[in-house]
Amino acid sequence: MSTAISAQEGGGGGKDTIGEVEGAGASLFSDTLLSLKETFLKDLEDGKGQGWTVVMGNEAGDLDSLASAIAFSYLSTTLLATPKIISLLQTPRSSLPLRPENTLALSLASLTSSLSSSASPFLCIDDLPIQPTELVKRGVSFALVDHNRLLPTFIPPPSSDLDLEPVVVKAVIDHHQDEDLYPEANPRIVSTGAGSCASLVTLYFQTHFPTNASTSSLHVPLPKELATLLLSAIMIDTGGLKAGGKATEKDIAAVEFLYPLSSLVDPTTTPVQLNSSSVSIESSGIPSSLTTLTTDLLSTKRNVSHLSSLDLLSRDYKQYLHPLSAHLLPSESQPITLRVGLATVPIGLVEWLTRPSPSTPWPSFLASLDEFTAQHDLQILGVLTSFKSLTGKTGKHKREILIYFPSGTWPGRETVWEEVVQGLERSESLNLKKWKDGEGLEEGWGGGWGRVWRQGNAEATRKVTAPIMKELLEGGEEAVGEAAQ
Repeated sequence: MSTAISAQEGGGGGKDTIGEVEGAGASLFSDTLLSLKETFLKDLEDGKGQGWTVVMGNEAGDLDSLASAIAFSYLSTTLLATPKIISLLQTPRSSLPLRPENTLALSLASLTSSLSSSASPFLCIDDLPIQPTELVKRGVSFALVDHNRLLPTFIPPPSSDLDLEPVVVKAVIDHHQDEDLYPEANPRIVSTGAGSCASLVTLYFQTHFPTNASTSSLHVPLPKELATLLLSAIMIDTGGLKAGGKATEKDIAAVEFLYPLSSLVDPTTTPVQLNSSSVSIESSGIPSSLTTLTTDLLSTKRNVSHLSSLDLLSRDYKQYLHPLSAHLLPSESQPITLRVGLATVPIGLVEWLTRPSPSTPWPSFLASLDEFTAQHDLQILGVLTSFKSLTGKTGKHKREILIYFPSGTWPGRETVWEEVVQGLERSESLNLKKWKDGEGLEEGWGGGWGRVWRQGNAEATRKVTAPIMKELLEGGEEAVGEAAQ
């Protein structure tokens, strides 16, 4: 793909341009999603499901997952003419407001009408008329974006029923560590060489776009609303394509392709050809409208100090099952699997513990940790804070890690605690430091065990922490040492 783009937001005319009839694109986009949703739900209510593919992002429900799933469904339906592909958000509808940045991006994509009701054009997990594990029994297959392992939520328990449909994952596009599953998936694109999954989704479908085709407003394969939604996901995940950050050449290439097709430019003055870039970020810099979009999304994302502690823990949460390594178990103990949760929270612990409303002193904070771990039946909870410094170098990005083992009894608990603490402290990727900011705030851990660190490497996200935890808990003694590197 050419990466020649002028960052100018205006220009001369051209023959093969992207036109747009006001309102038509948005209606076609949302109407297509709504039609898919209504047809899918009707089939499920009628006991059907054969032929449908559910595409979904990960359970954290961030903007990258949301945009990637919606784009995969829409473009598979319209561009590839593949029927019965429906996007599913693994977020209950009532929890959508916990991510205000998602709401902002959806509004830019004209998808916020009836957001809190079943009349909205996209499908939430609590809209399903059956349990998620029943989808397989109806013959439904899956496509995964922004993760590459189907969650247990969708896998039926072992059964002697010989007629049970196999679990089929037809497609995978992801930018996390590859778990080497579903080799028959097509496409199967798992690459850590992208800051955003939405970039990989964009580049995959771009290869199917007509080349330099003259288009009318009703036949543009990528509506401006969807282009803007994908751009929003890429920009927020890469910090606005920040130099030295998570952005890669793939992210830049995706942005260069999407930007001229988005609602951020005037299509009557900016000529664009499909499969041909007209913006070069490398040579001309990031357009001002993209910078503004990133600023608005990030500031909206951080506007969560009013949320309760349970809401803060829930808004960006992932859960893992880790079979515990035998070397961490007492001799003659039966194998066990630990349930581990990692919650990313966009405010620092000091602000969290000292905010006036809702007031969250240490005892209240600890009670919320206990309530949350009980709700999710966790043996281990990690809280990963990401925030701008309120003191010292104002505006400096910081991260903290809190590890909490709630009270309880299970084989090897003390050994695992020591292994996790020591393993995290050995990790060069995290570069953990003593948590000095909270001196005087911490008042003990009740019946549980906990510790807080400041991350020396503020660029290490959950994508770094999760694999380290996996190796510490599942790996043998040699693997544990390697995980810390």
